[in-house]
Amino acid sequence: MEETEKLTVENTVRVLLVEDDRDDYLLTRELFGEMSGRPYVLDWVTDYESGLEAICRGEHDVYLLDYRLSGRNGIELLREAVAQNCHAPAIILTGQGELEIDVEAMKAGAADYLDKGKLSGPILERSIRYAMQNKRSQEDLEKRVAERTAELSSANETLRRAEDALKRSNDALEARVTERTNEISHVNQFLNTLLENLREGIVACNADGVLTLFNEATRKFHGLPQESVPAKDWAEHYDLFKADGVTPMEKDDIPLFRALRGEIVRDAEMVISPKNGGQRILMASGQAFHNDRGQTLGAVVSMHDITRRKKVEADLQRSNDELEDRVTERTAQLASANARKTAMFETALDCIISIDHNGIITEFNAAAEITLGHRREDVIGRELADVIIPRKYRERHREGLAHFIATGEGPILNKRLELTARRADGTEFPVELTVTLIPIEGPPQFTAFLRDITERKLLEDMQEASTKELRQLAADLSEADRRKNEFLAMLAHELRNPLAPIRNALQIMRITGGDSTATAASEMMERQVGQLVRLVDDLLDVSRITRGKIELRTGRIELASAVNHAVEAARPAYENSGVELTVTLPQLPIYLEGDPTRLAQVVGNLLNNACKFTDKGGHIELVVERKDELSIIRVTDSGIGIAPEQLPYIFDMFVQADTSLERATSGLGIGLTLVKSLVDMHGGTVEARSDGLGQGSEFVVRLPILSEAAKPAAPSEPVIGTASAIPRRILVVDDNIDSAESLTLLLEITGHEVRMANDGLEAVEVAAVFRPEVILLDIGLPRLNGYEAAREIRQQPWGENMTLIALTGWGQEEDRQRSKEAGFDGHMVKPVDHIELMKRLDGLGEPDR
Repeated sequence: MEETEKLTVENTVRVLLVEDDRDDYLLTRELFGEMSGRPYVLDWVTDYESGLEAICRGEHDVYLLDYRLSGRNGIELLREAVAQNCHAPAIILTGQGELEIDVEAMKAGAADYLDKGKLSGPILERSIRYAMQNKRSQEDLEKRVAERTAELSSANETLRRAEDALKRSNDALEARVTERTNEISHVNQFLNTLLENLREGIVACNADGVLTLFNEATRKFHGLPQESVPAKDWAEHYDLFKADGVTPMEKDDIPLFRALRGEIVRDAEMVISPKNGGQRILMASGQAFHNDRGQTLGAVVSMHDITRRKKVEADLQRSNDELEDRVTERTAQLASANARKTAMFETALDCIISIDHNGIITEFNAAAEITLGHRREDVIGRELADVIIPRKYRERHREGLAHFIATGEGPILNKRLELTARRADGTEFPVELTVTLIPIEGPPQFTAFLRDITERKLLEDMQEASTKELRQLAADLSEADRRKNEFLAMLAHELRNPLAPIRNALQIMRITGGDSTATAASEMMERQVGQLVRLVDDLLDVSRITRGKIELRTGRIELASAVNHAVEAARPAYENSGVELTVTLPQLPIYLEGDPTRLAQVVGNLLNNACKFTDKGGHIELVVERKDELSIIRVTDSGIGIAPEQLPYIFDMFVQADTSLERATSGLGIGLTLVKSLVDMHGGTVEARSDGLGQGSEFVVRLPILSEAAKPAAPSEPVIGTASAIPRRILVVDDNIDSAESLTLLLEITGHEVRMANDGLEAVEVAAVFRPEVILLDIGLPRLNGYEAAREIRQQPWGENMTLIALTGWGQEEDRQRSKEAGFDGHMVKPVDHIELMKRLDGLGEPDR
């Protein structure tokens, strides 16, 4: 053993590495640098044939054979060398670490079997020493065996014992090789894993400056692809700058080459900018490594990414600067706040009193002096209870303070309380008190805020009296509104009664015919009666809406149908006004959930409104379209326009755009109110627009549409003609003689047999004799009103199946409900439309609509 040590220390050991992977060669070379004393020279060949030739030349002391060579393996190489009688100490290197390969290597004559994944410099050095020692031992053994064989050729037993000893030695050697191989394999695997998983970049070069090693972190820092890139081409993948990130770094400035020149590099900063990644700031350290003779073998540099650290340092510096600025600003703010606090304390209108945990006054502002009548110097140091609290409340105050000191709970903290305080002169007055806890360390301290609420109490008393007056006023207004609604209903009734005979007479004139002048006059009167009826209906509708009495009869409807009905109803208005109406409807149907009658009323009111305020020769445009999930109805006119100050109020009741006497037409100012109310009830909106007086106006209605809707049933055709299809026996009952006679004459002209009565009692008597099929019965009758007359008729056997139709000026919902309860089959409002009446008579038995 001593001889082996001497050889290792004093003589250079030549080692040949047969390895076809350059990275593994560089790793092995790196491991040689870790061997103590470094008395080794490592040569390298890359292929099977070159390795066999070198072994047979016998120029090296130890041979490191890679298990996997291109197409062959190191064990086969060893076997072939032995077959050619080229014996040399060989160590098999492998990355697999399998026992079968280990045994196969030992059988082939390998001195050791090492796992690359666990390989380290000390392990490799021990294995080389062991191989050389084993070779020397084998050589000595062979020499001794030869000498003993020559000397003891006749001593077979001694030879056998020597052979047995040699076998045991070989077995022990094999066990040691297996053990060392496993150790080296584990160490190599650890080192390789450590190198590749280090977050620091490791790069090494040889003495000529050629890169020999770099790990995965280095590849990422430099933006290198995974495939192998020659060192000379690295610069194509990144730019390198000095620490300022601007000045390009020359080759002589690069830490690896500085270290190769002999400089010990410590914490050198550089900026690397990969072509395919973000810029990084690296800090590099490294130095050269040498052999025993001091010759430079290469250099190694480690690099770690300090980009985040530099950013944190910059952020920290910026934060420190900002903090310093904030501290300076805060100091100034605190000084200002203290000054403001002092000013507020002294100028506050409320009393501010600070007390300690014993209830002793520590601060007393100027307002407290004025309000309570005490001088500050007289009360500082005195107990608050003795100064401002009436005698009867003092004990309660002391108990509350003691309770807070003991439990930390204050029943009056941060609450506004109304209490009674006492002035210096002994007078008591109401105050509002708020007590807060001062957030300081040590015993608790409090601040009490007092406000004299004497005037407020007086105002509250006055307000209570005023509230009673307002409630009485509201009751009076409600009663006035009720009387107003009753008046409107009575007005409508009284207006409809004289309209009924007028309309009947006009209808008679139309049926019986006349000259052109009479026909024109009757048509004109018919239009005016229709206008008057519409005004009465609008007036009642507004009354119903304000009382919440209107209910929509909604269903799936096609919008164009309702619009067409409105256009047709408004035809007399725009034709007589001498204006042109243009209607544009959508090509595809638009379906809504709505009340067709009320929607027609909306469009009709807008058209009538436009006709009123558009001069002759003007133009009105009605456009219906769809936009997203809304249907849009636009009524645009070229009329007098709306002043800007009137636009916000245009939908208010009784507001009119033009109230001048020069206007030929006007109204009650309720049409647009009805429009807005009905549109709102349909879940839509209506908007008025105008550029000003003389610029015309536009009204836009938006209504939600149905995404899917069945096509509504086609509306039934109106009854056209004058004579009823089925003659009826009819009794007309009305205390208005003109109304009764005109309706009787109209019905007789159209083919019916008619009788007439003028009060309720007469109606029952005539019905008992005449036995009519239909009774058109007014409600407001003398002697026996319409409800009573209907009940009396229904009680008679002959009256059970008669059709009773209320014909009245009362048209509100409650009136219809009452007539239904009295036994009427239908309810029609005066003045009755002749066509509608004919439809009722021809379709007896149909429900009231």
